Amino acid sequence: MPQVFNTLCRLILLEVQDQESSDMGQFWEGLRTDIADTITEIANQGVQEVKDAEPSTEDKLLYGAEMALPLLRFFKNGNRNLKAFSDSFVPTTLCRMLTQEGLDRSSTDTMISVLEALTAISYYEPIAQQVVELGVGRDLIRIIRESQDFRSYVVSLAIEALWNLIEVGGQVAITHLASYPEAINSLKSQFDKVMKKGHKKDDKCLRNEICVLMNFIVSSEQSHEHFMYQDWASGNCILDEMIGYAVHDE
Repeated sequence: MPQVFNTLCRLILLEVQDQESSDMGQFWEGLRTDIADTITEIANQGVQEVKDAEPSTEDKLLYGAEMALPLLRFFKNGNRNLKAFSDSFVPTTLCRMLTQEGLDRSSTDTMISVLEALTAISYYEPIAQQVVELGVGRDLIRIIRESQDFRSYVVSLAIEALWNLIEVGGQVAITHLASYPEAINSLKSQFDKVMKKGHKKDDKCLRNEICVLMNFIVSSEQSHEHFMYQDWASGNCILDEMIGYAVHDE
């Protein structure tokens, strides 16, 4: 299976030589989207059942209270498909496509499909840690920052991908995110937009998700100095503005 996945990776990274043919360009982008969607579908096989499974009495006796939940063991053990992805070029290929250079050569639909694929494969700890080491967290943060509409599906997907990396990758993922000077500023920029323009229930959920992500990052001391930076929009100290939000009377 890894060899098959490697072939898909080579295809998805190919570029159309005939740039003047819009029909060919659209066809090729559609094909790349289909490849990413195929990766997502394969990676998701059997995952929902694991998510829905509750720990049995036998699980608690065999694995203890901390690892009784089937999903936690799935993070560690994966399944045949995820292990095959881990042994292939898929993790590195998806990360490459989410770099600035990769996104400049892709359509929005392709980016969405790649984000979905990244989220799907990162339920397996070795893959989550691999893509974290490759720096995909920084690219996800950049995608969130550069999205003009905080309600866009792209923002939602990028946040979900970050959630997965933190949940599965644990402290390794948090430490990497905390090391990026732009992480807090980027998340806060979207947080500001939600606070000023968000009035829907989903907007409040997004606000809370961003706050939780920032709390994960602040749990690492590496991030603390970044709260003393100037906010990109206002020029004020980020920490001062966050304190202002915390004590403001709703």
